[in-house]
Amino acid sequence: MFKDQFYATCERLGIPYPKTLTIDCACPPEDITQLEIPFSFPIIAKAASTPAYHYVEFEGKKKVFKFDTRREFDEMFGRLIASGYKEKLLVQDFIPGDDTNMRILTCYCDQDSRLRFAAFGQTLMEDPTDNGIGNPVAIINRVNPEVVAHAQRLLEAVGYTGFANFDVKYDCRDGSYRFFEINPRLGRSNYYVTAGGNNTVKWIVDDLICHRSFEGVRIANEDGSKALFTVVPKALLLSVLSDDELINEVKELYRQGRAVNPIDYKAEERFIRRIYPRIFLSKQAKSFKPYLG
Repeated sequence: MFKDQFYATCERLGIPYPKTLTIDCACPPEDITQLEIPFSFPIIAKAASTPAYHYVEFEGKKKVFKFDTRREFDEMFGRLIASGYKEKLLVQDFIPGDDTNMRILTCYCDQDSRLRFAAFGQTLMEDPTDNGIGNPVAIINRVNPEVVAHAQRLLEAVGYTGFANFDVKYDCRDGSYRFFEINPRLGRSNYYVTAGGNNTVKWIVDDLICHRSFEGVRIANEDGSKALFTVVPKALLLSVLSDDELINEVKELYRQGRAVNPIDYKAEERFIRRIYPRIFLSKQAKSFKPYLG
C-alpha cells in the first residue's frame, strides 16, 4: 500500500494521522514551486514510494526529512526532481515530541482477514543516522487497546492478511495516536515482540498449517509483563532519555535481566560470535555519536 493510499484509508475510517499534502513529482517544476503548503513549518517530507526512492541518488538524501523553512524544503525538492524521482512526495505536519513519543504496533491477520494478534510498544530511541532514521533501536512493551482497535478497523476494512507493522506517534497537542505508515511485514525491530514473551512464528503456524480457530484478539503483554528490546549500549540509551520515570524503568528492567539484545545470543559457542555483540555495540555508539551531540 503506497503511503498516500494508506492516509486516504485512514481518513475514510476516521483513524488519526498527520495532516498530509501529496505532491506529484511528475508535475512541471514551476507548478510545484508555487504550491502552497497548508500547515506551518517545521514540516516532515518523505517519499511515498520507497522502492522508487531507493534507486535515486542526490546530495543530502535521507529516509525522512525535517524542514524548518520553506527555503530548505525548496532546495531539497529541486535536488529530488533532478535525481529522476517521478513518484509522489508526502509533506506532513510535524508532530512534536522526541523519540519516546513514538509507538510501534505489530499485528497478524489470518486468511480471513481477521485480526488475531497485536503487540504494542513504546520506542525509547531511534536510529539517528541519515539512512537509518526512524528505525527503533530500543523498545519497551506496552498495551493500548485504542491503537489496536484503530489498526483492526483498518486491516479488516482492506482485507489484509499476514503481518503488519505500524509506526505511530503520540500527539501531545490533542492526546491522539497518529498513524504514520504500515509496513506489510514484520519490522526490523520485531524482536521486541519475542522479548515480551510472544513467538511471532506461532501465529503463522497456527493459521496456515494447523488451521486453528481462535476467539477474540490476543493482545500481547495484557498481564502487565514487559521487557526492554535494545541494540544500543545501556549507557548510550540512558544518556538520551530525559524522563526520570523512563530512566528508572529502564534501569529496573536491566536489574531484572529483562533487557534483551537479540544479537547477544547466549547459546553461541564460537569465540568470535561471543565477542561480536560487544563489537557491534561499540560500533553503534561510534556511529550515533555525531548525531547526538
